[in-house]
Amino acid sequence: KMYKDILIDPEFIAGLGLFLGDGDMHRKDKTHLTYASIDKDIAKHALDFLINKFCLNIKDVTFTVVYREENYNIEKEWSSFLDISIEKIQRKFSIRHKKETIQIEISGIIFRKILF
Repeated sequence: KMYKDILIDPEFIAGLGLFLGDGDMHRKDKTHLTYASIDKDIAKHALDFLINKFCLNIKDVTFTVVYREENYNIEKEWSSFLDISIEKIQRKFSIRHKKETIQIEISGIIFRKILF
């Protein structure tokens, strides 16, 4: 097993701020953490933060693009930008979303990495 100390530095605080601002950590079940963004650069930064600071494996992450207007290249665009396999991206239509949004859902492993 690979263990890593968490260094609390300005980069860590900035990454944590992303999740406090745009993350969904208030669910009662606390079985996962979800981050959502309409901004590709910030979504990439949040994903890199999780991978680099918590040694997160991409297999523990689910990606869903929520959209209102149909875009047939949506998975290809996001997978290319985030540098992940296109098969990792799901799509979901929502009338409530004005802009295309990526949801990055991390399984409960993130809580075990932080707390133990």
